[in-house]
Amino acid sequence: MSEARTPFGPQPNVSVYEWDFEHFKIVVLSQYLAMPPHRTGLFFHHVTIDSRGTEPSVQDQLRNMMRGQSPAGCTSHFTRASLIHAIQMVEQIKQEISDPDQLAYLNEMAKAAEAKLAELDAATWLLAGSDYFRTETGQ
Repeated sequence: MSEARTPFGPQPNVSVYEWDFEHFKIVVLSQYLAMPPHRTGLFFHHVTIDSRGTEPSVQDQLRNMMRGQSPAGCTSHFTRASLIHAIQMVEQIKQEISDPDQLAYLNEMAKAAEAKLAELDAATWLLAGSDYFRTETGQ
């Protein structure tokens, strides 16, 4: 977002928490998934990178990324990442569960998340489901 005072506002299917400061704003998006608890977790974040010392074209790209997106763009990115994380968590949990009902529930949850992700953006799902993505990101 370009202005710290611009309200992020409510978003569909996502809880939004906003804290305004003098020169910046913190916005936290969250969702809940009904799955069994597990001893591990996943997270994603964005970092700010010092672009000084890089080529001008790289500096422009880094500055663009750090400017942020609209609330709808942020929510869309968050939703995609949440679905990818849900699928990855299901796969982790399935390795430790033997109850057939719980396994069936988790398989259905993964199928629903995959379908929603493919509906949002097939290219994102293909990338996230690829062995290359898992190798490069350690997932």
